[in-house]
Amino acid sequence: MNMPEKVDILEVGPRDGLQNLSEFVETKQKIELIRRLAASGLTHIQLGAFVSPRAVPQFGNIQEVAREVMASIPGVRSNASFPI
Repeated sequence: MNMPEKVDILEVGPRDGLQNLSEFVETKQKIELIRRLAASGLTHIQLGAFVSPRAVPQFGNIQEVAREVMASIPGVRSNASFPI
């Protein structure tokens, strides 16, 4: 069996893991979660989704989270989903 020399892992916890929580997670807490995921060696992290906060209240602060992650956590390829 031929195995690839490298695999990419896309960590979706900050999006998939937080979107169904009923209690809102503050911006600082989300950034700290992402910082810890990055410190564990993950380099591709999905931050959340750019959706209406009425649809998914948990992502009402996605712009601030994305801005801070891009400015302060080097080496992380971050993305967020954009529903169609």
